[in-house]
Amino acid sequence: MSRSSPYPAPRAATRNLVLALLALSALVLLVVAAPFPGGTLWLQAVHDSAHGPVFAAIAVICRLAGRELRGARGAVGRQYALALLASAILGAATELLQLTTARDASLGDFGNDVLGAVAGLGACAVFDRDLRAPHRWLAAAVALVAWVAWAAPLGVVARAYAARHADFPALGDFSGRLDPYFIWPQWAAVERVPLPATWARAPGEHATRVRFQDGPWPGLEFREPVPDWRGHAALALDVTNPADATLELHVRVHDAAHDHAHEDRFNRALSVPPRTRSVLRIPLEDIERGPSGRRLDMSRIAGLIVFRGPGSDVPEMYVAKVWLERAHAAPEGYALSSLGE
Repeated sequence: MSRSSPYPAPRAATRNLVLALLALSALVLLVVAAPFPGGTLWLQAVHDSAHGPVFAAIAVICRLAGRELRGARGAVGRQYALALLASAILGAATELLQLTTARDASLGDFGNDVLGAVAGLGACAVFDRDLRAPHRWLAAAVALVAWVAWAAPLGVVARAYAARHADFPALGDFSGRLDPYFIWPQWAAVERVPLPATWARAPGEHATRVRFQDGPWPGLEFREPVPDWRGHAALALDVTNPADATLELHVRVHDAAHDHAHEDRFNRALSVPPRTRSVLRIPLEDIERGPSGRRLDMSRIAGLIVFRGPGSDVPEMYVAKVWLERAHAAPEGYALSSLGE
């Protein structure tokens, strides 16, 4: 009595290999040609993390295609190793192919590719009857670790968004922490430090020290603040100028409809006197009337930038807090220039 082979007939094997190649081609094309999302940092994080599931599928297809090849029947472990190697090569190739488009190659994306491949192969091995039970349990553990490592950045992003909403109406409270996700230095070096005793309202009070570097707009960029500023009266900035010269500080605010023109946003230059801690307040009515020919959409604020003006050579400043004040609320802090030498 003849024994049936667990492997498909040659014609079926050829068909399966062709289908596998078509699926691989489609997935690689998806990675290379998919448009990079604009808009929120959350969408960008999801886009980056999508490499993981795509390459999990690619690795599983490579593994299944390996079973169709007659010469790969013997060593199951070798088939998994080859599938992982093939997936890594495809991951590197997709990053290089992206150089032919408007996008750049990314080592982080390649890392997600490999993590996804490991996770996919681990999940595949759990159900692979060619492997013994201890090996399947090991594969399950490897897959779990890989999936957790892949998902961790999304957890970081979700936590950052939750903290942003919890802090509102504070846009940046540097007395407690430095937000590295939504508040970015531009042409500047930043660190959270104790305020010098001359300007501290309490012992141990902290702020962010912003050391300006060469560049057109050295300062801080607040990306994706909570967008709805309605119901508030003023934007307030607690800034200390430790230098012996006046700090010329520029503030710009734009909404989601901003066309990147200077006239299509709010722009204002402010002055912080020498060796002074000041609370600078800008009425939101002024910000709303900032663009030329339209009003800023105060329910869809998309960004805030605070930077040193070109006419100033002050080397650094301290920022303790940036926040929105509600109408008819008692102003927080103190009047302009009330602290200092």
